[in-house]
Amino acid sequence: MPRPAAAVDLSSQRGEQTGHQLHFRDNDKPPDLLIQINVQFLQDLPVSCAFHTMRRALPPKSEAGYGRVINIASVHGLEASVNKALFVASKVGLIGLYRVAALEYAASGDRKAGVVTVNCIYPGWTETAIIEPQVTALAIEFDGDRDAGIANLLAEKQPSRQLSHPSEIGVLAL
Repeated sequence: MPRPAAAVDLSSQRGEQTGHQLHFRDNDKPPDLLIQINVQFLQDLPVSCAFHTMRRALPPKSEAGYGRVINIASVHGLEASVNKALFVASKVGLIGLYRVAALEYAASGDRKAGVVTVNCIYPGWTETAIIEPQVTALAIEFDGDRDAGIANLLAEKQPSRQLSHPSEIGVLAL
């Protein structure tokens, strides 16, 4: 018999990375310390935050023999996109981290009492601030038509050609 619902432990980690976007074709620009620090920060912060959060959350769940960890990464951890090197790299790192945690805690608990699970949701393009500059730029190409800009942005990788809303992603975790 599954355990009754317990208190919810919640941690939210925003995956958005704003600021300077680095591209591989920017190789004609001299290295600059601020860019080097930004690269390190954008790459390390999401993985470091997730690691330290799970490092604190998982042992008590293991001791109790039951618990759920649901992480939200991005489809960019599974499928790359042009001009998103740091974002894609950080999402690949997160997915690897989640997989290791799932393996390490898979034997915690038992089927009757419940188990500790670590899962990950990989949303596609979602209506968030990180994509707004891209949508705005593409809308200009389509005479100010935002919907046409979005459809163009999503055409290659999201067949619906519609953005998801953050609330649709949140419902998956409940």
